[in-house]
This record gives sequence, C-alpha cells and structure tokens, in this order.
Amino acid sequence: MPGDADSDLLARIRSAPVVVVGHVREVRRPGKAAAGKKTGPVRITEHDPAIAEAVIDVDEEIKGKPPGKQVVVRFPTSTDVMWFRYPKLEAGKSGVFILQPDAFAPKAEPMAAGSATRTFNLPRKGDVLPVSAAPRVRAVVKRSSTTD
Repeated sequence: MPGDADSDLLARIRSAPVVVVGHVREVRRPGKAAAGKKTGPVRITEHDPAIAEAVIDVDEEIKGKPPGKQVVVRFPTSTDVMWFRYPKLEAGKSGVFILQPDAFAPKAEPMAAGSATRTFNLPRKGDVLPVSAAPRVRAVVKRSSTTD
C-alpha cells in the first residue's frame, strides 16, 4: 500500500535533522577519534563496525540546513549481523540522503571543504533513496510540514 510506504518514509524524515540530494565525493578512513581508537591494548571483536566516512557534495537541501556544501556520513563497512542494515556508500553514488545524528562518534570533528563539520549516519537502507525519489521525498516533507 502506498500509504504505508509514505508513513514509513515520513517517520524517517521526521526523525532526521537534514535531508539532502547529493553525490558521494569520496569515502575515507575516519580520524582516530571517530574510529574509536584508544591508547592501550587493541580489543578485537567479531562485531567491529569498521567505520568509514563518506563526504557527500550537497546538490539540494530538502529538509533542514546542512552544515555546508558538503556533509560527512559515518557508516560501518562491516557486513556483520549488527551492521548489515546500514547502507554501504561508494564514491560516485548519487541519491537522496535522510541524515540522522551521528551515533558512532558524535564529538569527533571530521573535515569537509577544509573545515570541521558535524557528522551524520544512515542507519537503515531506506535512508538512501535514488535521485528519482526526490519529488516524492519533497512531497512527503511538504505534507508533513503542513500537518505539524
């Protein structure tokens, strides 16, 4: 049912501070603070998320105000059962990104466009949609702002 799909999309959009259309400029390893690197012995776990950072060039703001013309998204590259629901981003990928606050390292400041910026996560596969979904996302955002 389309209504169910829109209600799920609406819930994800409402919980997101920022929704943008853009493309992944690069995927890189995060700085030590963001990767959770600590001094002392290395703790090995089968659930290691293997965090990466994607720098996304913002082409259009749909909801909220991104911190600049680029946003940084931290995501687990691991396909472990704990992390498989997270989208795996690749350089060159375009889409609509429903950005949630960073839960991995919210206090670590990555660089984007030469300055420190706030970071985000995409915790569900539905948080990355094809660019062709932008009109639907805009319509859901508009409807939600008139019903709040």
